[in-house]
Amino acid sequence: MRIFSQIRRGFTLIEMLLVVAIMMILATLLFPAIRNARESGRSTACCSNLRQLYLATMSYSGDGYTPSSSTYWYQEGSDLQWYLRRGWITWYDCNTYPDFGPRSSKPSPDGNYDWQDATASQGTRCITNGVLWGYAKGKDIYCCPTHKAMTVARKAVRSYAMNTNLSFQVFLRITNSRQVLFGDDASIQNSPYDGQFSTNEVATWHNRKGNVVYLDGHVERFPSP
Repeated sequence: MRIFSQIRRGFTLIEMLLVVAIMMILATLLFPAIRNARESGRSTACCSNLRQLYLATMSYSGDGYTPSSSTYWYQEGSDLQWYLRRGWITWYDCNTYPDFGPRSSKPSPDGNYDWQDATASQGTRCITNGVLWGYAKGKDIYCCPTHKAMTVARKAVRSYAMNTNLSFQVFLRITNSRQVLFGDDASIQNSPYDGQFSTNEVATWHNRKGNVVYLDGHVERFPSP
């Protein structure tokens, strides 16, 4: 019997180029779907954060008042003494003012924020010194995953702001449940010195939409469709 040797045939250059082209087309088609799925997960985590901030606010408001959207000194009484009111987030050096007053003169300068400092000093202390920290202990709660991914070296520690119109209000007198309580903060980079905003300052990080939580507790995309 005559034995014929088998000739092993490899891919030709044209065949290899064709395979590469097909793989590139498939990658082009799949990349948007993968990106959207990843953003969907981040947006869901962001909504969960806002819901937890809402629940923390409701616990804090059991004393009758909503938290303050920012930290400030104020005068009270005929003696014009100065008192400190901490916000839901506050100055990183707020712990240098352990008493809320009274003081005969307003301390100066006021504290500052550093929301890009993720190395545990100023930005983190702004959160842990705030009045909501006792009800929402978890640094990740205060930062949107999408916003964090957008920042240099993922250094953001805070992404949300509180509606200034609801700042330190008698909770039982607030009747409009369609008011935004917290939301993605569009002005956090340009005006990082407070944790308050109005509803025209909601960031559109999530496919040109922003996440907000309303006073009645429901979370949705903003602006609504």
